[in-house]
Amino acid sequence: MTDDMRSKFITREKYNRLVNREAFSDDQLAGFISRQIVETRQGTKAVAHLFENMFPDSEVVYVKAGNVSTFRQEREMLKCRLVNDFHHAQDAYLNIVVGNTYFVKFTKDPKNFIREFRRDAEKNKYHLCKVFNSTVVRNGEVAWLAGDKDGNAGTIATVRKMMAKNSPLITRMNFEAHGQISEATLHGAKTAKPESYIPLKSSDSRLQDVTKYGGFKSVKATYFFLVEHEKKGKRIRTLEAMPLYLRDKIGDNKELLHRYCEEELGLIKPDVRMTRIKIQSLIRRNGYLMHVSGKSGPQLIMRNAISLCLGQNWISYIKKLEKTDGTGYVDDSVTKERNIELYYILMEKHQNSIFSKKPNPVGDKLQRRKEDFVELNLQEQVIVLLQILQLTQLSNMGADLCLIGESKKTGMIFINKTVSADKEFVLINQSPAGLYESEIDLKTI
Repeated sequence: MTDDMRSKFITREKYNRLVNREAFSDDQLAGFISRQIVETRQGTKAVAHLFENMFPDSEVVYVKAGNVSTFRQEREMLKCRLVNDFHHAQDAYLNIVVGNTYFVKFTKDPKNFIREFRRDAEKNKYHLCKVFNSTVVRNGEVAWLAGDKDGNAGTIATVRKMMAKNSPLITRMNFEAHGQISEATLHGAKTAKPESYIPLKSSDSRLQDVTKYGGFKSVKATYFFLVEHEKKGKRIRTLEAMPLYLRDKIGDNKELLHRYCEEELGLIKPDVRMTRIKIQSLIRRNGYLMHVSGKSGPQLIMRNAISLCLGQNWISYIKKLEKTDGTGYVDDSVTKERNIELYYILMEKHQNSIFSKKPNPVGDKLQRRKEDFVELNLQEQVIVLLQILQLTQLSNMGADLCLIGESKKTGMIFINKTVSADKEFVLINQSPAGLYESEIDLKTI
């Protein structure tokens, strides 16, 4: 017995395994495989049981995230969250590819494969780190067809073709907000504005006037509604926000909503055309897709709904840029020359692609500041490129481009709440998976 055993640094079972000189048993060999393919997390197993109950004629196949991650890395199909959100669909696809290959290779019970291995070791030889180096077939089902070393044939060629697609459907869940009705700080009468503050106590009529008694600002909206009204002798349509603190009071009562439009919003001859438009609803405005996410004074805060598309070579390069953020470490393959090339590609995207239709476009700003970018040092160039990439993310809240002479919130999307002022303003209702959708023209409904 070793000192490690006496000091209880290792268990007796582990010690026996380390000093064992006998051949591995079938159970041990099957155990090695099981650890590669059997999921042990209780949450995952619970979801799998739900699927088994809902789809009794189907087979639930487990696949570990580590196997998919290794598959990606070994074949240089890295994902980069900064570029777009396609990686969610790509991960789902690769889970099917990898999971099915392991399932066909080793079956549901790895002991079955070990018995086959014992009968014919040469025919059923395997290496857990090289599963995809050879063809995987069972009972006529081909799960993986080995290709050449360059990945130009076999199943890997199909996988690369699928991974290169820029057509995944991306949706966001729209909702009615709840929770805190405003910020907690009570502001005095000198700063309070009646159109954007709520009173200290709405139940006490004596404290309703915020210009006398102060109130709370940053009033949270729970949803939007479309109303047509008169302004300077013309009928216009605007998207108005329903304050969270009035949601239950007004509800679906059109009379109370009409009164709110007249008394609180000061609208003339209001006619409510749609009573509820949820937060994060998809809007197509003048050919550009956005999600309506909030309100700031007379403007609506929008979020980008168009994904940036780049080749895998640039995705891999941006992945290296991402690793430098905040660390100071710069990969040797990151150079000023390639940074400048990427800057010009992004500038071209914002100037001449669909992003040129985005409200508050940045293409001309990037064009104007290109010489400033060239003069930056390597680390500063990386910072600016990472900020520019934020402008095409779905949660776009602007980019800090102070290093090239622009603002800290460059590219934030604000639009006027007046729907009738635009050539096109369409509400798009999508199914959760995005397979079905319907459109409502907010200018004519």
